Amino acid sequence: MRPMRSFGGGGGGGFGFPSVESTAARLAIGLVVGSVLALAVRSVGSMLLLTPGAVFPGLMLWQPFTYGFVELHPFGILFGAFALYSIGGGLEMSWGSKRLLWVVLGGTVLAGFLTVLLALFFPLLRGVPYTGGWVMGSIAWVAYGLSIGRGQTNFWGIPITGNFFAGIGAAFVILNGLSAGWATQIPELPRARHHLHRRARRQPQEPDASSSALAAAAAAPWPLAPPARHLRRAPG
Repeated sequence: MRPMRSFGGGGGGGFGFPSVESTAARLAIGLVVGSVLALAVRSVGSMLLLTPGAVFPGLMLWQPFTYGFVELHPFGILFGAFALYSIGGGLEMSWGSKRLLWVVLGGTVLAGFLTVLLALFFPLLRGVPYTGGWVMGSIAWVAYGLSIGRGQTNFWGIPITGNFFAGIGAAFVILNGLSAGWATQIPELPRARHHLHRRARRQPQEPDASSSALAAAAAAPWPLAPPARHLRRAPG
């Protein structure tokens, strides 16, 4: 049987959090630094956030690249940084730094430009300032689950499939949209839609070698249990 990801527990061996020199750690540190800067100097923060009307026609073309490193609420900063460090670290161990950047950071930038494009047709969105730390964290969460696919992981001690784990990440977006309004969740909707599309297709293939590596990755996603200290392999 394939190994199942186990969070928590003692014992020797196993994996821990990625190095602070890893790309995942640098993304997490960038989010914390950008958020603190935006909160400390509001004038700078307003330029880092994504405001569709400021990007076009205002030509602040850097905003789709910078908003991913800004959150203005403590929970958003903690969730985004921990997800990037832990889940992103697991993805980096399997994918490598370049692919991690293309998926997590590239997906966030793409979501920013799509938001600007959507605002051309919905004028009410043009003045809405968007943070993107939660966007990057959600992309890492959903990508991690989809990479595991039909393999298993533990969510607070409950064995679930990777696809279901990705669904939890997509559900966060939907719940936030219901509570705070859909206009606040525009950059995150493409990732939720991608997960729902994958689920609708019901692809039958088994996870590949990359998925198996992810199932044994070190970093435990927050707000899950503490990071895995060992791996348990079910008897074949």
